[in-house]
Amino acid sequence: MLSVPLIAPPPPAAPVAEPEHAAAPPRTELIDRMLLAPMTIPHRISNAVDAAPPGLNISSSADLGGPNGVIGTLPLGLSTPAPVVRPQPAKPAGPLRVSAGVAAGQLIVPIQPQYPAIARQIRLQGTVVVSAIIATDGRIESLRVLSGPPLLVNAAVEAIRQARYRPWQLNGEPVEVETTINVVFSFGNN
Repeated sequence: MLSVPLIAPPPPAAPVAEPEHAAAPPRTELIDRMLLAPMTIPHRISNAVDAAPPGLNISSSADLGGPNGVIGTLPLGLSTPAPVVRPQPAKPAGPLRVSAGVAAGQLIVPIQPQYPAIARQIRLQGTVVVSAIIATDGRIESLRVLSGPPLLVNAAVEAIRQARYRPWQLNGEPVEVETTINVVFSFGNN
């Protein structure tokens, strides 16, 4: 059999008391505009009290809390807080571009074209694609036919002129919108 001697570790050393006049802990330094970390970790950390910047009056009776947690007077003796400057959103140069699907979701008065009699007789089917600008009140302002069968164009344009949309708003203000409207003429299962 093998025998393995067991050796106990030495007892821990007694803690060394630090003298009260120990050197100040190393601080971070700013050298050549670079912040350098301390080289050693301090044993004790003391509370540091920063002095007020020169020229500022610190009032101990400053009102720090008002109703609903709103700050009343600033504790630094300043009479009023600096105004909050909020950037103003840029207004669009022209109408905003909106997809046909999004525009269809804002439709209040639907587009209901009347099939022209001659197109019905020859069983003409097709889609008329129109570019439209919707005014700030939701009415159609201008139309431009992009494509479609010529016999169906007038019926599509007349139906689109009757349509009404919910007005679009950008930052709480009504804006013009440009979109594409597709008017489908089909006989379905008839």
